[in-house]
Amino acid sequence: MTYSKRAQNYLTSTMAVTAVIGLLSLSANTTAAECPAAERGPHSMRDAPTTGKDIKVDVLAQLDLGKEAPHLQNRDLRLRTITFQPGGYVPLHSHDDRPAIAIVTQGELIEHTPNCKVPIVHHTGDIIRENKGVSHWVENTGTTPAVLTVSDIPDNRITDSPFK
Repeated sequence: MTYSKRAQNYLTSTMAVTAVIGLLSLSANTTAAECPAAERGPHSMRDAPTTGKDIKVDVLAQLDLGKEAPHLQNRDLRLRTITFQPGGYVPLHSHDDRPAIAIVTQGELIEHTPNCKVPIVHHTGDIIRENKGVSHWVENTGTTPAVLTVSDIPDNRITDSPFK
């Protein structure tokens, strides 16, 4: 397949950004906010939102992985930004079928998860690892917009997820 120079530059920069996010996650133990050990335990998600509010999702790049590797049919490598206005949130969702690595690129975000009794605060520069077993919802309780840059591998066969 032949790509225009602009498309080649776009793909190259997208892969570079994804690689940087991946590399940051490997060395980011000091910048990844986690649930404090003393606060680990069940937390009800009964009142968690089921729809998003005041967020804008921009897909920066997407690559059909099925065309890249035969065992990755129905999967994309996707890079996107999620902008949270003050008071905005993404609904409760699972990453069992959609692993992701995210970095807070602006502002502060609050993560709510069923395995932590207190909210987890993520600051600019923090890495969030979202793998199998992670269910959560995330909100911006601040007074300025917050931005999350996310690289994930969605399963295109799943269409009923509240936030995909």
